[in-house]
Parts: sequence; structure tokens; C-alpha cells
Amino acid sequence: MGGTDEEENEKKFYFLREFSSAFYKTARMEEEANKASTSSSNVSIETRKDDGEENNNNNNNIERLKDAADYLLKKPKEDIEEETKKKKKKEKAAKTYTPIQIPTAEEQMQGDVMNNCVVKTALSGVMGGVLGIAMGIFFGAFEAPDHTMTQKKVSIAETLKQTARSTASKSWSYAKGFAAFGALYAGSECVVEQTRARHDIYNSAYAGCFTGGTMAARAGPKAACIGCGTMAALSVAMDHFMGLH
Repeated sequence: MGGTDEEENEKKFYFLREFSSAFYKTARMEEEANKASTSSSNVSIETRKDDGEENNNNNNNIERLKDAADYLLKKPKEDIEEETKKKKKKEKAAKTYTPIQIPTAEEQMQGDVMNNCVVKTALSGVMGGVLGIAMGIFFGAFEAPDHTMTQKKVSIAETLKQTARSTASKSWSYAKGFAAFGALYAGSECVVEQTRARHDIYNSAYAGCFTGGTMAARAGPKAACIGCGTMAALSVAMDHFMGLH
């Protein structure tokens, strides 16, 4: 098939116009010929010449009608045949398939270990502890030592020792808190997910509620409820914005 779609449309519109024009002219000529034949029986030579010209025009219009009809009827058939040929060529083309990668025994074992709730709890606890130590060191380094109880001048070495003790104490406190938080959250989420047999945002909400309520339970029931709701909302918001579920 040659030419663009616009050229094909222009051809179709051209033949439609030719078809309509020829059909109209032929109908008018036939009508005038019928009137002329019924109105007078004697026709002059000049009139016969005119009739001959009209007959020639009529024949030309008929030929144009045939050409337009042939184009309009045959062209869609050619289009269908061309599309059929293209489809057959595509079907004959070689198909490529992506091979399925079957995990090895080591990969399956590694996946089972990483999906184990005990392993997840331990890893999250360790990571939380490391994060707590880092935060304790960071904040402890900016905390000035307290010399209000003693009016004596303290040397630089003593100041460094007090800063180190304060940093170590703060790091240990942060490490315990973050380790407990990470272990509680990861462990509870894993247990909830395996119990529900679903991986959705509700697992994070349940785990956040359990973790927040447990961490704030020492302050009383009211604090536990507030901690549960707050951590559940934060967990859902983080999962939503990070697109984890």
C-alpha cells in the first residue's frame, strides 16, 4: 500500500465526489432525454448532434461511476488482504520466551532464614541498638558537662572524662530503647503477617500499635493507648509514603 493515510483519504473523498457528481448528471440527462422524447417526435439534425454529445457525456459519466465504484469496493478488500498478510508474517516470526529461573537450594534456604520471625527480630534489635549508639554519641558530644554542684575548676582531662561517661550512658540508654523498639516492631509484624497470611498495610498498623502500647505501658493504660494509636498511625503513614505495600 503506497502513500500515507491522508493521501488515501483524499483519494476516497475525490472518488466519492466524482461518484456523486456523475450520478447526479446521469440522472438529469436521463430525465431530460425522457422529456424530449415524449414532447416531440420530430428531432432536427442539430438536436440529434446535441443528443449525441449528451450520450457521450452520459457514457463518460458511467465510466466515472464504474471507476469510483471499483475503487470504493476493491480498496477495502485490498486493505483487508494486506492486513491479513501482515498478521501471517507476524505469526510466522520466531517467538522468544524468557526462561523461568528456578531458585537453587541455597537460595531457598536463605529465603527461609530471612523470613523467619526469630531472625527478623534479632536483626532488627541489633540494627536498632547500633542506631541508638550512634545517636547517643552524636547527642552526647554536644552536651556540656554539669559543674554546677562543684565550684572547683575542672581540668580539660576531667571534662573529657565526664563527657565520655555522659556519652556512654546516653548511648547505652538510646541503644536499649531502639533495640527494643526494632525487635518488638519487626517480630510483631512478622507474626501478624504469618498469622493473617497477607502482606498489606494492616500488618504495619497492628505491629505499630503493639509496639507503641508496649513501650508506653510503664506510664499507665492511658499512655499505652496513646502510644498504640500514635505508632499505628506513623507506621501506616510511613508505609504509604514509602510505597512498601
